[in-house]
Amino acid sequence: MTLINAKPNKTYIIIGFNGGPNLIQRLYSMGLYPGARIQIVSVAPLRGPLMVKNIDNGIQIALGRGIVSKIIVTEA
Repeated sequence: MTLINAKPNKTYIIIGFNGGPNLIQRLYSMGLYPGARIQIVSVAPLRGPLMVKNIDNGIQIALGRGIVSKIIVTEA
């Protein structure tokens, strides 16, 4: 399942990405990598960005729905 279908305040583990090398490099630089435990902290109204928290290092990042739909996760 992708992160766009995930529910807020549940813990998920990143399995991989549906994107090219530029997207993968960008996500790695933001601290999102396979095996990382993440949560959706909040969802902006009107199809806005999602606030994602990396539990492993405490970083919170606002990601657009296009990028979030390319992150493959499983429930922890």
